[in-house]
Amino acid sequence: MTIQQQLIQLAQHLGLADLGFFRTDHPGSGGLGYGITLVARLSDAVVEEITDRPTHSYFHHYRTVNAYLDRCMLEVGLLLQRQGWRYLPVGASQSIPTPEDPNGFHGRFPHKQGACLAALGVMGKNGLFLHRKYGPRVRLGTVFTDCPLVEENPEELENRLCEKCGRCVSACPAHAIKGVVYRRGMPEFSLIDPRLCSEYMKRAFQKIGRGAVCGICMRVCPYGTERRAAEDPSPRETAEEGEEKEKEELRRILEAFAGSGWELLADPAREWLAGTVAPRKLRDAVAAAQDQCGGCGCALDPLYPKALTLLEEIWGEKDKEQ
Repeated sequence: MTIQQQLIQLAQHLGLADLGFFRTDHPGSGGLGYGITLVARLSDAVVEEITDRPTHSYFHHYRTVNAYLDRCMLEVGLLLQRQGWRYLPVGASQSIPTPEDPNGFHGRFPHKQGACLAALGVMGKNGLFLHRKYGPRVRLGTVFTDCPLVEENPEELENRLCEKCGRCVSACPAHAIKGVVYRRGMPEFSLIDPRLCSEYMKRAFQKIGRGAVCGICMRVCPYGTERRAAEDPSPRETAEEGEEKEKEELRRILEAFAGSGWELLADPAREWLAGTVAPRKLRDAVAAAQDQCGGCGCALDPLYPKALTLLEEIWGEKDKEQ
């Protein structure tokens, strides 16, 4: 089992929602060169209690999930260390004042930058990371390592989600969200004014965690909730809609294959995602991977038969016609 497979299996065991790998030369990486993004999902029930202010339950949940991520990062790091690699975890929620940023609006490394490099989602208009499935209702952690996890970063996703939406802009009581759609390489200050956000929280929510949290822009963002609702089966679903959902599910599985680091599986998966490989070749590669690795107990095990089934359902008849 490759180190990538072991890390994916560990993430599944720890209950994380997602895991991604990326390369970076960011100074916060300590020169280690590679990063692992950990994604923990927040409770919808807790988030949906937020109205025009955060709740005590949300403040507690926020701290608890951050502590959980710190523990998960330690587990990931210890696995790497047992195999001879170095690791450097970045606190899930840690602000560090610097001469350039005396107010400490930034940490050692922006977790959302790593998550975008790993193609797990995009930056939102509200300055939050929008996970490809769960939207902004996640917390992130980062572990740097000298273990060569990827040859190159996957192609970053483009933000087409926020262009016609302005719910977060309208809902922000601090008027800190500028309404700008993120484009690759854009600094965070182009999206939000962290000073306005921080000052408002400390002033208005002093009795809830001493103004450390808000969450309003996360609560009103439609991406996570509406996307998951669209994935639920509906009796009114057309055949075309069903096929599109199957293709989306297959895409997510192949993204996991592409990030596995296993050449047999990762190369054809990346080629399919880029539109340069035939379904039959991909199907043969998945079948070969299942023969070699199926039953080993890793996180990819249940994905092999699902991928083969989806490939057959979507392209099986088309292949026979060719």
